Amino acid sequence: MTFAVVSAHIDSGALVITLCGPLTAPAVAATRRAIAWCLAHRPPAVLVDCTGVAAGRRTTAALLTAAMARTAGRGGTRLAVCAPTRRMTGLLRRVRHAPFRVYAGLGAALRALRPHHVPTGARRAHLRLEPRPDAPAAARRLLRSRCAEWRLDDDVVEAGQVIVSELVANAVEHAGTEIDLTLSHTGRVLRIAVADRSTAYPVFPGPEPRDESAGPSIRGRGLGLVGVDADAYGVVTGPAGKIVWASVGTPGARWSPAAALARWRPAVLPGRPHRAPGYRTA
Repeated sequence: MTFAVVSAHIDSGALVITLCGPLTAPAVAATRRAIAWCLAHRPPAVLVDCTGVAAGRRTTAALLTAAMARTAGRGGTRLAVCAPTRRMTGLLRRVRHAPFRVYAGLGAALRALRPHHVPTGARRAHLRLEPRPDAPAAARRLLRSRCAEWRLDDDVVEAGQVIVSELVANAVEHAGTEIDLTLSHTGRVLRIAVADRSTAYPVFPGPEPRDESAGPSIRGRGLGLVGVDADAYGVVTGPAGKIVWASVGTPGARWSPAAALARWRPAVLPGRPHRAPGYRTA
């Protein structure tokens, strides 16, 4: 049984980790991996929902509390714990200067969030787009502006423009809903995330050969091109939509969790976006 399931809350941009089952040592390890994976994506918030957790031993509750305390607040991402067990609540209250909030339930935590909040000084940008033909152009303008501000290489900018155009155009064409574009740069990795309000899973065909002699193409070759220009890509689904993301690493990047995420490409069938190990994304 999967203990930790990651899903997306589209309206706020938060990632939700739903815990379900007995609180054991392997469950704590799965939760730590899930939190690390979510933080590597630099969402505005990560919510750990403990509603379905069965009471465990005090030691495992302490391990889970310690894991959340160590990872909270990284990269400007807010961590919140929802509906912890009575034992966990007592342990959480003992954490001094806790960099996370505790809520009675997931609904209360979601209501407290500022949708797609960008903290001051964070290398993150957000833009809400209407499903119109000019949406990809607006997305490219934001990407060029932020890449210039963050002093990213021209190769990264070119790849980012192609990726953001394809992802936004695909959302316009197939979802037809409001689109939330989020850009973030951390650990010398540029991450592009496009959220829409459609639960239909996108189709990633196998990567197509890129004809460099034809010059950079901004749009027209489908999501297969994302697999050519991105170092990693995937989908996080939720009850009200999905987030399609891709990341591009820059030359000479030092190792970091985000950089490792951008470079890691496991052995999967061609054309299938990968999922992180140790737990399940919804």
